[in-house]
Amino acid sequence: MPLQESFEAEAILAPEPDLVLVHGYQTGSTIDRVLERGVPVVVMPVVASWKDCLAGIETLARLVDEAERGAELVAGLEERRRALQAESARSGLRVLPYGNYGAGGSTAGAGTTWQVMIELAGMRNAATEAGLVGHPAIDFEQILAIQPDFFLIGEND
Repeated sequence: MPLQESFEAEAILAPEPDLVLVHGYQTGSTIDRVLERGVPVVVMPVVASWKDCLAGIETLARLVDEAERGAELVAGLEERRRALQAESARSGLRVLPYGNYGAGGSTAGAGTTWQVMIELAGMRNAATEAGLVGHPAIDFEQILAIQPDFFLIGEND
């Protein structure tokens, strides 16, 4: 199924899927429409840690009756994670995820996918080290106090 531009029942149901995967942020009314059509929906948990990511892969593999392939994929990803986290020039770098879409800045601390991504790259999340959790607002004074080595900016298409 092609990537959907929005989470709307018509677009999801058009290709006649056998299964729809969503996460907890998705709207209930759209999920209700999909369920009314008899299409099973699986709500995947938000990935807040590497362990969550691996558990999600294992869950999906079981859902499609490919548990062995899922275990192989997890083993391969663990091997890649160890290689990425090997001591290197980037190991001590402190990264601050940052976004500002006109209503003030925000960051991503502990318990976020950004945290997982930074750890996988073998670096440290400066927001997490500052005690920030989730996706809180952050102002310039806080940024100056945190003193990150560099910023990680997501592209918003």
